[in-house]
Amino acid sequence: MFACRSPTPFTKALAEGDERAGGVLANAIDHLRSTAVEPQRSGIRSAVATRAVSLSHRYVTGGASAMLRQLGHGIRLRRGVLELPTCFDADLELDERLLQIQAVALSRRVTLAEPADGHLTIRIPAGSAPRTEPDQEAALRSLLGAGRAAALECIVASGGVTGRQLASRLGVSNAAASRHAAVLRRASLIRTLRRGQAVEHIATSLGYHLAQPETPTAP
Repeated sequence: MFACRSPTPFTKALAEGDERAGGVLANAIDHLRSTAVEPQRSGIRSAVATRAVSLSHRYVTGGASAMLRQLGHGIRLRRGVLELPTCFDADLELDERLLQIQAVALSRRVTLAEPADGHLTIRIPAGSAPRTEPDQEAALRSLLGAGRAAALECIVASGGVTGRQLASRLGVSNAAASRHAAVLRRASLIRTLRRGQAVEHIATSLGYHLAQPETPTAP
């Protein structure tokens, strides 16, 4: 806070560990979470998952430099040096640590997380949640069938669902949801991961692009 503007009595109290100031901040965060974050949780997960899949696909097909170019936000790799447009001027050695790219839904700028022993994390804006236009929905249903198209759209919009969650959101039996998922998995539109006793369905890059095709921009 001090780096962005002159300290106020409140920020000074926070810096000094004042319990009342800490309580005010905690209440404000709880209010923000309940009014702004929780109602948008599905869209936030979708935006973050979409961004992650897109970057992973670019990394696999074009390498690290292509992925970093896609990041935008003024991030550049020049002569082995990764340049980030943060508000602090600093040089950090990566050494043997992993470099992580984290998409954050409630952020509008690039930030650098506190360095950890095993990794260094760059946080970038995730962007808006994907939307499907009516004509795209009709085309998807014509291609996959109504049930499987709805299943794919549900998986994409949620950022990942368990088999039971998929059945509940589609209003079908667990067996029917499982059959839809099996067809989508064989078509490489989703992949299925085991999470303890449950399985989670996550869209692949192909699945995201099919359900949420990019809209061409005017020249």
